[in-house]
Amino acid sequence: HLSTYCSLPLSAQTEVKQLIQNWYSYYGYVSIDNIENCTMEEYRERHPTSEASGEGGDLHLHHIITKGSDTRLRDCTANWIMLTVKEHRELHDYGEEVFLRKYPHLVNKFKRIQDYQKEINNNGRIRKM
Repeated sequence: HLSTYCSLPLSAQTEVKQLIQNWYSYYGYVSIDNIENCTMEEYRERHPTSEASGEGGDLHLHHIITKGSDTRLRDCTANWIMLTVKEHRELHDYGEEVFLRKYPHLVNKFKRIQDYQKEINNNGRIRKM
């Protein structure tokens, strides 16, 4: 955990942990992406680091709902996540469940697009997210 890695006093560790948990809840629970309706190129420019780890370098744009399983969501920004090459490989090799245990702050981002897919499947209409 970040707070123990930084050798913070116990009281500060609790505060840091709570702050991070609050951020995770907010980040993953927002219902609208701030960069809605942008191109993949614009998304890449606006995400210069991994959304999982914050690392930079060679990044891949991953579709949470794969392009092959639902082409309707291919261009939906809520379905995109920027990952390092290593993270992208881990996600495909070990699966979503293992990946989200490692990066729990992304759980709600994945859940949001999965819920949206269910909504589309139930009513047949794509709405603006």
